[in-house]
Amino acid sequence: MLSDNEIVALVRQEVEDAQGYDEDVLAQKRAQAMQYYHGQMWQAPEGRSNLVSHDVADAVHHTLSQITPMFQSSMINFMPENEEDEKAAQMESDVVRWMIERNDGFAILNSAAHDALLVGNGWIKVDVEETSDVETERYPLDITEEQLFLLSQPTAENQQVDIRQNKKSWSIRRTTTTSELTIKSISPDVMLFTYSYDQFEFDELRFVGERKLMSESDLIGMGVKREDIESIPRQDYSSWTASRAREGIYQDQAGEQEAKQSAEILRECFDCYMRIDLDENGTSELRHLFYGGDVLIINEEAECIPYATGSPICIPHRIQGTGLYELMYQVQDAKTSILRKYVDGLEVSLQGKMGAVEGQVNMQDLTNARLNGVVRMRSPDAIVPIPSNANSAEALGGLQYLDSVAEQRGGASVELNTSDKQLMSSSATAASGGLEIKEKMAGWYCH
Repeated sequence: MLSDNEIVALVRQEVEDAQGYDEDVLAQKRAQAMQYYHGQMWQAPEGRSNLVSHDVADAVHHTLSQITPMFQSSMINFMPENEEDEKAAQMESDVVRWMIERNDGFAILNSAAHDALLVGNGWIKVDVEETSDVETERYPLDITEEQLFLLSQPTAENQQVDIRQNKKSWSIRRTTTTSELTIKSISPDVMLFTYSYDQFEFDELRFVGERKLMSESDLIGMGVKREDIESIPRQDYSSWTASRAREGIYQDQAGEQEAKQSAEILRECFDCYMRIDLDENGTSELRHLFYGGDVLIINEEAECIPYATGSPICIPHRIQGTGLYELMYQVQDAKTSILRKYVDGLEVSLQGKMGAVEGQVNMQDLTNARLNGVVRMRSPDAIVPIPSNANSAEALGGLQYLDSVAEQRGGASVELNTSDKQLMSSSATAASGGLEIKEKMAGWYCH
């Protein structure tokens, strides 16, 4: 039988080898996708335009606006196996819809779809959370046995009653456990998974984990001793590049926002579902393992992996799919480059570029950019205009071409305004065919 230390060592190795860990290839892709989404691209030299084209974000937003109504429709239906099964299937469909609405499920689906469109995969956790409510009652010692027996009976479902006799009274402690279905959208930045090349089904994965930042107060509530909490690493603001990139322009301020009280200081833990041979008898079993540092907090049998993941563009036989970032980042690079050159060229055309004879012109007067300012010079030929090549038409043509590339890669929904104008000017038959293509593309992403 493996000891707790051996279990922690094995699960830690799986965590560090998993895809998405810290700054591996998948984590860097997630970080780059967020940077392009926020428009955080390379800086131009001083004095040049830093304009950014937001094609990745536009593609995500336009596509999301088309598929969101599909999530809120009555698309959740269980198909009956026969005529006798119709009522049961309808009841199951209604119950599932009700549970999704009760847990704000449509907003959760929308959040997961947003992640999937951007980075390639959205993640949802469906689990049952148990909460315990403890009440203590006290009664005098002179109550009868019959009264004590009645008081010892549960007053609610899933209630345990513990009776103790103290010096002055009877103490009756009632612990009521309630279970609730929870649905949560999980940020892809904290999701880890490992699979071998012969495991293509999600339920067959050897390891799925989630990086969790737990406050010391929460850890104490889970039964972790204070001395063990000190051995669990604090949140590291310099690592996990994808999580930092999601903060956008605020990522450098994260380290300044650490809690001032120890109860709210965040510790780095990992909530994992792993196939492991605990008894070392050659047979693996699925376990729920929750640990932080060297402390094993939860070790229990798991019936399933309570996560679900999906991709707008699936890669057959692989968990990680493709998102719009991978389709659009080259377009955004090219359009950003052209836009900056276009703006720089436009500024040169509007302001003009001047040549000055050295020593014949007061350079401070010439470069202060004052409107109608006097420029002192010693001869009328000391300043000459330098003609510039206006490439506005070529730049605009390049931008239009790249817009067509973006539309072909991401579907007509990426350029809704342009495509709609084109459809309005075409024949009814062509317009109908174009709309059908748009619907199919959005439906494919949604599926």
